[in-house]
Amino acid sequence: MENIILQLIKLRLTTWILNRLPKPGSFTNLLKVELNNISITAEVSFGSQLKTLYLNVCTGIQHLSCQFSNANKLTHLLLRESEQIEWRWFECTKQLEAFGLALTTENPNTRKPVNLIKLLSSTPTITLLFLSGYTVEVLGPNYSTLKGLAPKIENLKLLELGFYNLCQLSNSLQVQNRMAGSVST
Repeated sequence: MENIILQLIKLRLTTWILNRLPKPGSFTNLLKVELNNISITAEVSFGSQLKTLYLNVCTGIQHLSCQFSNANKLTHLLLRESEQIEWRWFECTKQLEAFGLALTTENPNTRKPVNLIKLLSSTPTITLLFLSGYTVEVLGPNYSTLKGLAPKIENLKLLELGFYNLCQLSNSLQVQNRMAGSVST
């Protein structure tokens, strides 16, 4: 059994309780993990080779924090109706290309707006971003900060917002005026 686990490159679990792994490093070759309706009850790592992680209606995802280290190679991450997230996880996901967060409005994390500019600058390779169930702060930083971050988010090709609220801070009019004033006719 242990040999089979070491050879796995894809793992899909549905309606399961995931507790301690048989031994550390059990999933060193995994490239893709899909968890549906899973309860995670202990620290779990799917190895540093993991590129795709889908979490659908999972509890205990805080036990996956070790997955989000500077050595991770995640390129695709989807969290759907999972109970909580830590925004600092995404500071270590520099290779993300596709990222989706779809949470229910009852989720306590929705009380704090997502700073879209900061999120995109933390994930410079992202080409697809889907957010649902979050308040999204679009124009938060001052103009010079926004202008400085623009080259870092040029890879974004698709931004999809589901059930959301857009939050604009008071300086958004200043940003619009400066941008409109810099356009030559």
